[in-house]
Amino acid sequence: RIEDSGIPLKTFNSSKKLAALGAQCADTGLFALKDLGREDLRLINRFMGATGVIATPIFSVDRLRGRLLRHLEYLRQDDLLLAEDELLESLPLIELHNACQERGIPSADREIEDLRKALATWAALSARCKSPDDMLPIVWSRLVLFNKNVVVV
Repeated sequence: RIEDSGIPLKTFNSSKKLAALGAQCADTGLFALKDLGREDLRLINRFMGATGVIATPIFSVDRLRGRLLRHLEYLRQDDLLLAEDELLESLPLIELHNACQERGIPSADREIEDLRKALATWAALSARCKSPDDMLPIVWSRLVLFNKNVVVV
């Protein structure tokens, strides 16, 4: 899907480029949740932990889309709470791991400060989003970059 869109992979490695991509997606409908096919929905749901591995193959497109929508909305609300209450710095390690895993941010064998920085970057990007559709470029960035970091510019 990313190759088909003509978007260079380097677009996903900085917050500034991701913000521009988010605006482009909003204007063009690129990566709109309503337009994602079954395989894209399965991949994102599994990667984000929104569905179990076993149940995913039997879910309909509508169910996969609904689960992803609810998960992204949950993350948006959680990100707002993290930013509002400035909880990020006080999160215990286990909650930090959980928050990263819910967002597709690798957390195994990473220093606590790296986890905080990765989660802060996600939250900063998420704060710019007005809807779950706006969050899809961030989600795709996690899939594209998997174990790399987004550079905040």
